[in-house]
Amino acid sequence: MGLLDKNSMIDGDAPYTITLANGNTFENLQCNGMYFISSTEITEDQFSGKISPVDFEHGSDTFTVDAMSFVEILHPVDNEWWFKLETIQPDEVKRLITASKMDYLSMMTGVDLDL
Repeated sequence: MGLLDKNSMIDGDAPYTITLANGNTFENLQCNGMYFISSTEITEDQFSGKISPVDFEHGSDTFTVDAMSFVEILHPVDNEWWFKLETIQPDEVKRLITASKMDYLSMMTGVDLDL
């Protein structure tokens, strides 16, 4: 399982701060299972561009996750926006890099590499 999975998330009173690689920061977040909860409006636009690595602060603990993706935003009640990020596993990162390189080779050589 990844660093941020249902067994490793810390629920509690201390708020989280999350900083994305694109410069967006979310403060005073609560955690409920796999979702972070904000009392400030969160939009998908805030997750555009490169979001990884993602820095987390929770109380005196800080950690960084190198490869993450945005999953969804929920707005279940007034003044609460729930969002979910997930860790991209190393084998998936390798697969994505390989696919990107194959697409580039196909484009540069004019050869159709549909696999």
